[in-house]
Amino acid sequence: IGLLDYLGYIFNLISGLIILLSGLILLILPGQIKGINFLQLLSIIGLGFFFIVVALFVLYQNFSLKSAQLISRVIQKKP
Repeated sequence: IGLLDYLGYIFNLISGLIILLSGLILLILPGQIKGINFLQLLSIIGLGFFFIVVALFVLYQNFSLKSAQLISRVIQKKP
């Protein structure tokens, strides 16, 4: 597990959390806007859910590095 793997892990973590936060803000946003019509409401909520799904996909990319770290610990313990 090299330096680029850790940099990719950190990049995925930060970008995933930012996208997740943006999606959650988009879900809260329609309650704060006065005079919003139904089509705008659906599009903002749909975009919020899309951002959340993209964020979960980006964060899912980090599982392989965590698995590799756990497996390397187990392999190194055995003689």
